[in-house]
Amino acid sequence: MHAFALRSLLVLAAVATTGLPALAADNFPSRAIKIVVPFAPGGTTDILARIMADGMGRYLGQSVIVDNKAGAAGAIGSELVVRSAPDGYTLGIATVTSHSVLPLTRKLNYDVRKDLVPVVNIANCPTVWSAGSQIPAKNLAEFIALAKANPGKYSFGSSGTGGGGHLKMEMFQYRTATKLLHVPYKGISFVIQDVLGGQVDTLSDDLPSSLPYIQSGKLKALAVSGTRRVPSLPDVPTYAEQGLPELGLLSWFGIVAPANTSPEVIARLNKAANDALAEPQIRDAIEKLSVFPAGGTPQEFGITMENDRTSQGALLKAVNVKLD
Repeated sequence: MHAFALRSLLVLAAVATTGLPALAADNFPSRAIKIVVPFAPGGTTDILARIMADGMGRYLGQSVIVDNKAGAAGAIGSELVVRSAPDGYTLGIATVTSHSVLPLTRKLNYDVRKDLVPVVNIANCPTVWSAGSQIPAKNLAEFIALAKANPGKYSFGSSGTGGGGHLKMEMFQYRTATKLLHVPYKGISFVIQDVLGGQVDTLSDDLPSSLPYIQSGKLKALAVSGTRRVPSLPDVPTYAEQGLPELGLLSWFGIVAPANTSPEVIARLNKAANDALAEPQIRDAIEKLSVFPAGGTPQEFGITMENDRTSQGALLKAVNVKLD
């Protein structure tokens, strides 16, 4: 073979094996990006994903669309992300339920530690325990008294068996020696509607999706998580104030990508997310939900997830959660 032709083939081979991934990362993104929300529309996870999709899209120069894939307490949507190409075009929303509680309570077809990588923590969020108008209790002490006097009479709804809301209420029963009826649903919006309608008595929810109903008086907030009261609900005491500090952990919401996504693509997505979170209008939209904007590096988000898994595991040692 002619020496020039041989050299040309060697150059092409080198580009094919080493140049294209770098080129792909440099050109990323060249088309629309999808963020999979593993829960039904209308909940806090969905609301935050849509706020971030709008903000990130401006910095990435491409459309970012939200795709709700609800079911199995977040497992269906999360597995869809795991099975997607690791090219940065399919991302997922990770929550306490889907990435901390679920792997501890259910056998999954994937490993959240090995098959998904952190991109960014979007926000940290208080949870709220609310009761329907049919419940006479105005605080936890009054509800505990009702529940003890009527074992099994009062119910709580959750977005799925083995989820964060379910675990929290199991811990509540364990700590207060009460017995409640668990009613699992496919999404928190369905739970809220049935509590409003009187079919279910109470629910533990991330604050944003329940807040409008609390502020309108349709739901009664009995307790919020966190180390201090929430500014939008200054009269509602924390779990810690009412003697249940174990239930006071904040929720978190972040973006993850399939394992083996290139560090360059992860860095590009992380920067777009942090740039969006720095925008006053994005921060205002998140803070109006009574949620605290986060941001930071992928490594910091990874530490947050790992620490939370440890905390949730400690709770599970005390609570025997039975999967339906």
